[in-house]
Amino acid sequence: MGILQLPTQVPAQVGVLPNMKFMVSTDNLATITAAAYLNGVALESNPIANTDILMVLYNYNLQSTAGTFGIFTVSITNGVITLVQWADSGNVNLPVVNGNIATFNGTTGQITDSGVAAANVMKLNSANVMAAGGSITLLKVNGTEAANAVTTAAGNAGVITTSALTTAGGASYAITWTNSQITAGSVILLSIMGGTNTTENITLKAVAGAGTATLTIYNNTAATALNGTILIGYSVL
Repeated sequence: MGILQLPTQVPAQVGVLPNMKFMVSTDNLATITAAAYLNGVALESNPIANTDILMVLYNYNLQSTAGTFGIFTVSITNGVITLVQWADSGNVNLPVVNGNIATFNGTTGQITDSGVAAANVMKLNSANVMAAGGSITLLKVNGTEAANAVTTAAGNAGVITTSALTTAGGASYAITWTNSQITAGSVILLSIMGGTNTTENITLKAVAGAGTATLTIYNNTAATALNGTILIGYSVL
């Protein structure tokens, strides 16, 4: 339906700068802030100046007589009128997504949507509270390797159990490790925690990618093959 009330001067504003005006529209925020939105209506009796401040009730519903209130400044370039939503330095920069984490928009103090869902951020512990002593417990997800592949879903920490390895001395065993918490910039910490293998002198390496890593087990014992499973503890930061 569009504009129900053109920008009308608020009483006692004659000769006052900036001039306050009020407008009602059924259109949404994106529509009313599009360039030339007001150029398509007759403004002869209600002229707009770039010094005006508009109080606007947009998304107005005729049945409920309710809408969303906002304050807008006016930008006029080559005759094209554009409404610019005004925001206090402490306001929230709309739109936002439910469940996302808020962050500061620059140094003005305005809050904006980070685009990061809280559900994707590292958890504390199973009760979502700080652990005793103020430490943080990472979300633990274990995984089991088979046929050079292992999936640990969305784990920040956990234990990977390999298959019974028979890797020869001086050789290596590569595993494709799928974990949605891993990014190309992740720091991956690994440690050997046990297993049935009795061959010592093993080293580990993880090369991080997007949602995956290549985990390589090196058998540095020249003449003795690996002879069992290896438990590998990991943390992804």
